[in-house]
Amino acid sequence: MAREEKAILAKIPAGANAVVCAEDGQSMNSPQFARWVDDQRREEKDIRLIIGGAYGLSADLKGRFKTLSLSPLTFPHRLALEVLIEQLYRAFTILYSRPYHK
Repeated sequence: MAREEKAILAKIPAGANAVVCAEDGQSMNSPQFARWVDDQRREEKDIRLIIGGAYGLSADLKGRFKTLSLSPLTFPHRLALEVLIEQLYRAFTILYSRPYHK
């Protein structure tokens, strides 16, 4: 876990807005998430969304950044990544008034 944390931190550029995805994070519905994504985009912030590996993320890493919940359930890494990608796609369909969200 410590090695993974070090690798994650090395990939976050200075000034980036890093967000940890964890089951105990802030819960948002799709329109709220879309607004959050839009706010980050408007502020021209570089966003890094962090998903932990098989053993999760350390409390230290979770404590450093905003924490977002994809679900109160625990997902395998690849499934969490798929859910996150789908939610980003959904967020942009909401922002651009595309019919996918319905």
